[in-house]
Amino acid sequence: MPPSTLIILPCHSIYIRNGKPSKEALTRPEDDGPGSKEEDWILASFQKEAQDQHCLLKHLYTSIKLLSEDPSDRLLVISGGYTKPQAQKSESSSYLEVSRDRNIASDELEKSILLEEYARDSYENVVFSLCAFRQATGIWPKHVKIVGFEFKRKRFLNYHMHTIQYPAENVEYIGIGPEYPSAEYFGVDDVSYEENRKKYFESTFASEHKYAIEPFSKNEFGSFGSVLHEKKEKRDPFDRGGQILAHYTIPGELAMNSLLSLDRLPYGEARSVYEEKCDGKFPWDA
Repeated sequence: MPPSTLIILPCHSIYIRNGKPSKEALTRPEDDGPGSKEEDWILASFQKEAQDQHCLLKHLYTSIKLLSEDPSDRLLVISGGYTKPQAQKSESSSYLEVSRDRNIASDELEKSILLEEYARDSYENVVFSLCAFRQATGIWPKHVKIVGFEFKRKRFLNYHMHTIQYPAENVEYIGIGPEYPSAEYFGVDDVSYEENRKKYFESTFASEHKYAIEPFSKNEFGSFGSVLHEKKEKRDPFDRGGQILAHYTIPGELAMNSLLSLDRLPYGEARSVYEEKCDGKFPWDA
């Protein structure tokens, strides 16, 4: 029997390795080793402030743990494309690389891990991971588990999964982080630390609302002409977007195939196509 559960691990950075692989299995994400240092990843300034590499490792470890609990009935898709011009590798392949460098997944378990290497945003993490699962197994998943940052829960559940009309009762979102380093790490007093910590989390949630929730509420597909589409173009330095249709189109799957084309249309046209070919016609609606 093919697996029935899809685990989606959306990527948030690219691991670039600044040391030697560990000879022993590092059983905890907190263990010092490959991927545990800021310089091991390509991180934005806000990611460096919170030392997000530690959360990225927790996302990876959690995903692999979920997979290991029932590898015959679960498939893990690590999702993230070639988003950084300074690194000619995908986010997803780099996550698998750090997994190998830390020795946390056996060769046998890796057989249940797929790389999705085209996604440029969270919406594509979902859609492309579903397509990758379908291509690998011949069926659509009956259950979906998503491992990511807690502040992105609403984005995934209330927008992306809602847009594809996936049954809410069959989706689980595992939110982890972000975390904030200690006062000792920053070398500041407790008062300054609490002010900075409060400011960081307020800024994080405000940015999520401004740059994700609001735009997706106006254009759930991130289609042509939107700020979301502009972001996708910036995250496609090697111009791989033109390969998406050819890579993920599945014969006979009209609704999901139609979703793949909405990226190229202005919102009004995209919405019309969605209502005609997708609304109420997804494979899990049957």
